[in-house]
Amino acid sequence: MTKKSLIAKTLPLCSALVFFSSLAEAERLNEFACQVEHRVGFNYQKQHKTWVGSTSDDVVSAYKIKPNSRGSDLKKYPYEWVNASDDSFMGFCTNFNLDAQMTCKGLGKLEFNKDTKRFLYVSDKGYVSYNSPRPKYYVADQESPQPGMAIGTCNQS
Repeated sequence: MTKKSLIAKTLPLCSALVFFSSLAEAERLNEFACQVEHRVGFNYQKQHKTWVGSTSDDVVSAYKIKPNSRGSDLKKYPYEWVNASDDSFMGFCTNFNLDAQMTCKGLGKLEFNKDTKRFLYVSDKGYVSYNSPRPKYYVADQESPQPGMAIGTCNQS
């Protein structure tokens, strides 16, 4: 093998390695860690069979938004939304639009703006029943998740 043909064969391989390493770096840069700063919601009181309001101003790490690793329609949903504590799946997210806004849908809805770093999360799950493959979400009662709304900020991690 000549020196020229060796270079011709290894150059594309080197280019591919640089491309994939920069792609991995770009994916790492597109991860966001989100903290809840204020939360309001409702708890079901079993003994009274009624809902009561609750609020919290505890700042907690709640969510991560990261590149979609689950392979579901990567063009439409390049990001996924997961629980920060255990990486459990919460939903899929669109890419940022021209207003720097992203929408995530799944177990509730999360709206995030990359410029302001603010998010709003709303969930009716547990109060408004809906069809789901998970039976606990069919009925709105004390066994269901607690409906509520949270606001906070997301920062690139």
